[in-house]
Amino acid sequence: MTPCVALGLVMSLAGDADAKRRKKRKAKPPKPLKMLKTPFLDATEARVWHELRLVRQSPRHYAASKMKAFKGRYEGANIKVGDTLLQTNEGTRPVDEAIAEMARIKRTKRIKLVAEIARAAKDHAVYMGKTGSTDHVDGRGYGPGARLDAYGSWSTRNAQILSFQFSEPTDIVAWLLTNDGIASRGYRRALLNKRFRVGGVGCANHKEYTFTCVIVLTEKFRKHRNGPRPLRRSNNQLKVYVQEKQGK
Repeated sequence: MTPCVALGLVMSLAGDADAKRRKKRKAKPPKPLKMLKTPFLDATEARVWHELRLVRQSPRHYAASKMKAFKGRYEGANIKVGDTLLQTNEGTRPVDEAIAEMARIKRTKRIKLVAEIARAAKDHAVYMGKTGSTDHVDGRGYGPGARLDAYGSWSTRNAQILSFQFSEPTDIVAWLLTNDGIASRGYRRALLNKRFRVGGVGCANHKEYTFTCVIVLTEKFRKHRNGPRPLRRSNNQLKVYVQEKQGK
């Protein structure tokens, strides 16, 4: 009987060790992140930026919680937004892809909100909202680089990200991370890119697609000392941006 008792003890100890290793591997939830005081953003813009900060704080945790919840609202190839079903291009495949990719990222660099970048984003959101546009360039030919140039100087690696129809902050960010219908997943790559350290957001009602949000990210930014300058054509355009339009 003694060998059996010894064997049982060894198995019990091994089981305890395995349990401890599993517990150690389990990711701890990130510390609560307080909302920033942002007098130059409206309530929706402030919450969109907060969601982006949560993504950057812990992509892994965001994927396990909010991205999985977002996936749960799909009905076949459609996603439920309020009382409306929106048709997607790829169904849940890009959501699963985003969850898997983000699960491999423990954390990325924090991102700082800059008022002048937020104003540049807001300018374009308001323009698109009034005209019904879904383009990165406005009707006068001014692109994202020109809008940033009006408020300050910035680095050469940047991203402008456009969202339509979704109006809830979590939905906006989750949909952009999903990046349905865009093979390069450029929006997702930009939102998770640790080289982007500053940015801003602007949102507005949209003539054709209910609501729009513009997120602009860059590596470095310095505002003009004497305030905004007139818009001008810029050769220093954004190097990274992808146009996207949600399904009707």
